[in-house]
Amino acid sequence: MDQEQEIQSDSVSERTMQQDNSGGAAIAGNGSSRATTSEQQQLDWAPLVLTEQKIQYLWEQISKFPQVFDDFSKGNYREFASQFFNRTNVFIDIGPDLGLAAGFNVRPGLDAVLHLVMFDRRLRGREVLFKDIMRYYFRVFNLRRMTAAIAADCVPGIKLIERLGFKHEGTMRHAVLRDGRYHDWKFYGMLREELDSPRPERRRGTDNSNVVTLHPGSPAGAESDVQ
Repeated sequence: MDQEQEIQSDSVSERTMQQDNSGGAAIAGNGSSRATTSEQQQLDWAPLVLTEQKIQYLWEQISKFPQVFDDFSKGNYREFASQFFNRTNVFIDIGPDLGLAAGFNVRPGLDAVLHLVMFDRRLRGREVLFKDIMRYYFRVFNLRRMTAAIAADCVPGIKLIERLGFKHEGTMRHAVLRDGRYHDWKFYGMLREELDSPRPERRRGTDNSNVVTLHPGSPAGAESDVQ
């Protein structure tokens, strides 16, 4: 059995597993509960339904984007898969099978670290979708704030986070090592009441990135990098 197939047998079985909204644990479920966003394309989102095949699919998709991984997590399937069984991480399936959202290190009543990735490489134009998912995290976990930690070279990800209304809160210098090069962390935050605050219009452009995602070892205590 190769590394990509090695998942502990007590973590994933042949039956469908679904995350419990109260804590991120995998529980038996049929995945029938869905929420439809008001986005023009009417993409669906729902709590992630886990099978061994699903985790392998996510690994294959996310591995196409090397900016997701630092030099310590690159190629480490076991570490990647383990994130889905951490009770403080809560995942959302977008599409279905078009993308993944996650709240990492969810601390009910306080904070969660945002993760977003779209496999079809579209971020712009889906801000309503992303805000709907953020609203879900704020409501279900009664969050006071959400956090995003972005590598400074990931300009499209920074633009997306700013369009969503996050505010820059600080920079950690040379905190990411990727392909032998150091990059700064840029930290962003949003308070609950800021989610639906009106924002000034910005000049339209084209974002070619498809990922707002996370790295291991962030000060927030979970994988956290926004690309």
